[in-house]
Amino acid sequence: MSLLVLGINHTSAPIEVREKLAIGDRELPRALRALTRLPDVREGALLSTCNRTEAYAVAAPHAGPTEDALAEFAGPTAKAFGRLQQ
Repeated sequence: MSLLVLGINHTSAPIEVREKLAIGDRELPRALRALTRLPDVREGALLSTCNRTEAYAVAAPHAGPTEDALAEFAGPTAKAFGRLQQ
């Protein structure tokens, strides 16, 4: 098994970015279902506070999530991140 971690925090991004990538209470169930439905993901956990947003996944050893899979998981959050990169 592999532990995969994806996150952003107060040391890596300003508050304006963290606010756009935060997962709210209403979005949390959908986001967690999306994370655990990714290919090869066996377990998942999400953490979203005012200082950070993190996604944890336990995956098969050969698993290598692609950018497309992460974008599918993140949904609106990925779109916000894409706007920030431009």
